[in-house]
Amino acid sequence: MPGERKRRRVDHGEGAGGTAGGAEAVLPDDLLADVPLAQAFVAVIQDPKQTSRIIRTLNDVHPVPKLQHLKRVRRCPGATASAPRFKVLLASADDYPSGEACLEALVADGLDPQGLDAEVMAAEVPGAAPRTRAQFDAAGRYWACNFHEDAALEKLVAGTMFTSSELEKHRHWMQRAHEAAARAQRRGSEMAGAVVVDPAKDLLVAVASDSRCEHPLRHAAMNAVDLVAWSQRGGAWPVVDGDFFEEDLPDKPPPVGTVRNRDGGEDEKPVGPYLCTGYDVYLTREPCTMCAMALVHSRAKRVFFAAPSHDGILVTRAKLHAVKELNHHYQVFKIPPLDSAEQVRGQE
Repeated sequence: MPGERKRRRVDHGEGAGGTAGGAEAVLPDDLLADVPLAQAFVAVIQDPKQTSRIIRTLNDVHPVPKLQHLKRVRRCPGATASAPRFKVLLASADDYPSGEACLEALVADGLDPQGLDAEVMAAEVPGAAPRTRAQFDAAGRYWACNFHEDAALEKLVAGTMFTSSELEKHRHWMQRAHEAAARAQRRGSEMAGAVVVDPAKDLLVAVASDSRCEHPLRHAAMNAVDLVAWSQRGGAWPVVDGDFFEEDLPDKPPPVGTVRNRDGGEDEKPVGPYLCTGYDVYLTREPCTMCAMALVHSRAKRVFFAAPSHDGILVTRAKLHAVKELNHHYQVFKIPPLDSAEQVRGQE
């Protein structure tokens, strides 16, 4: 096999990075900001006994699909159990030219205004559903929202998504990427390395180093994707000395297509998933647009990088993985730089 052979499973106890500093999730901006606000028409319910009837009627005659994340009523500030007062959401301000027109239309549609204040007010309300606890708390200052907490997402936001043993593994694989980067530098190429891992089996799939000294497109991430293709009986570029791909993947899942075998013979079935499906990718540098899109097309599960780059597209210039129009999205994490002792080991 081209390149060096490695044992399939790696003992993380020896030479593994520490867990200090953790891993920071690079989240879409819309998860970190407050939800946008929208205008709506609301009115005070003067007679609390009429609240249930008013809500039922409004839900029948004028549901508000664009604001379905909002509760139909909220308690007025200063209201108490002995003196309850509520505001009711009548409609989106986009639906009517004024509050007066809104109430007239609702009455014409069958709303009995008994118990409802005749003055309809415009109010700011959350214009989108909150996705995080922080967004929910901030949105609640404007209007009550429906919210179902996503425990996994909250861990990403809080930076507590990984256990200490998982962090140790991530630091270990990043160290392997730094070792590959050091090999690239010794060859006169860019100091960049990449490692691909099957996290379900803790299995090393490929180790790649930058080889732009041979071809301008052969960034470390591009080489890594090609090595994964080699592991599935594909691959296009020659394997750089010192790089590695796993030829004998255990527990091979059913094939997903056909590729030309590397000897140029008849078509044969690939092994493993489609390229990087379900795999973690560790990069010493934030990837450029070309590399980040290659990881999208190869269906990587998670991308970890150590240092930002001037042409990086996951943090520095944009957050490519957060573009909703893409047909695949991977999670992105930034792992703090290695300490000096680890850097020395990577350059040996």
